[in-house]
Amino acid sequence: MTDPAPDTYTLFLKNGKTTTLIYASPSTTLDAIKSELIVLLSENARHIDLELPEKVSEINLAATIDPGQDVKRGFRILEDQDMKKTTVLDAGLQDGNVVAWNLGGKEFRVEVPVEEEYDDE
Repeated sequence: MTDPAPDTYTLFLKNGKTTTLIYASPSTTLDAIKSELIVLLSENARHIDLELPEKVSEINLAATIDPGQDVKRGFRILEDQDMKKTTVLDAGLQDGNVVAWNLGGKEFRVEVPVEEEYDDE
């Protein structure tokens, strides 16, 4: 993997426990993000326990409601995803955003690791 350019965003696309990092410029279209997601998931299919998309039109994307990226507060569907001209910038995404994805209207499900606290006693 090459290092991203300075104006490139790192987006964390999540479904369940699976996280896929995608580098995108602000002018990258949501369709291009979905296409890249399909490629990356297909390349790693043997390690993923998810139903995999075959077409861009099967994927829905959603951003966190909370600007602080608290996934527990839920997600908002990114509108106009079927329009090939909607960009990362148009969708209001920023570097480091968590973006949930699902297939065909299923619930957006994102699991995050829980840090265990250990008692020093």
